[in-house]
Amino acid sequence: MAIFIPEAVVANLIDFPTAVDVLIDAFKSQGQGTAANRSRLRIPIKGGTYNLMAAANLSKNVVGLKVYTASKNGAPMLIVLHAADGTGLLAIIEGGKISGCRTGALSGISARYMARSGKHVLGVIGSGFQARAQILGVLAAVSAVERVVVFSRNAEKVGGFVKSMAAEIKVPISAASSAEQICTEASIIVLITNSSEPVIETEKIRPGTHVIAAGNNTWLRNEFEPTLAAKVSTVVVDDIDQARIEAGELMRASELGLFNWDRAVSLADIVCGLRTARSSDNDITLFSSQGIGLLDVAVASHVFQQAKENSLGVNLGGQ
Repeated sequence: MAIFIPEAVVANLIDFPTAVDVLIDAFKSQGQGTAANRSRLRIPIKGGTYNLMAAANLSKNVVGLKVYTASKNGAPMLIVLHAADGTGLLAIIEGGKISGCRTGALSGISARYMARSGKHVLGVIGSGFQARAQILGVLAAVSAVERVVVFSRNAEKVGGFVKSMAAEIKVPISAASSAEQICTEASIIVLITNSSEPVIETEKIRPGTHVIAAGNNTWLRNEFEPTLAAKVSTVVVDDIDQARIEAGELMRASELGLFNWDRAVSLADIVCGLRTARSSDNDITLFSSQGIGLLDVAVASHVFQQAKENSLGVNLGGQ
């Protein structure tokens, strides 16, 4: 019998360390050919878009679809899971918490596999609601982070954000006075903004830095300069086909002749050991995160299994 799992239940069935493990397992399934992702489909609606993200993970016997409208009224999300053997609907799950958790965990995985060796300072540019998930995701995946520093153009907002995060994490966190300070102090930098103009200068990024661009999945936005794609040793994306139509900064860099898509590497190849992210601790690496359906389906599948084992969720009746 299929079940409905609301956000209040989801919140108790997934955390960031677990999400990191679930996503690594999904990437390994993809590398082994037992999981598949399809690029996001956007359908125009009044004042926004209707978005569909489909994927299959045959190793877990699930196929799924995340659907949501994105507009000034927000982005309410649902994830629909079916059994991959064709036996029917498994669950309908509210997907906001799953999406936030997988986005932060994804950034953390990139840092685990792509950042240089040694201790780290995590720098975050952006202090919106998604910044929290980015910090928790990186801290869940990388134990060597010693402190966090955050910059936002809204000084009052970043002060409140830092105060709330300080009560939630175990490492010191402070506000930075500029993006340049982030570049000076941080060895892992997360960009999590909705900016249409670059928030970081290529020339300010130090050797050895791992940059995570997590705030943009449209040509209309632009978190880093096109020159960064030419400077880094490795450009990694969560899905190459999807990045070609959503990674605005890389699309611009390609148009300017600063980046060739043949250089793009999938994170699944990095996780599976088919490619390496860096040859030296001095290399600068870049992960451009778009968010893919496979990862939503992977986390949703875990949530569904936990709900079943604990008799949670609302029965949807016979099929």
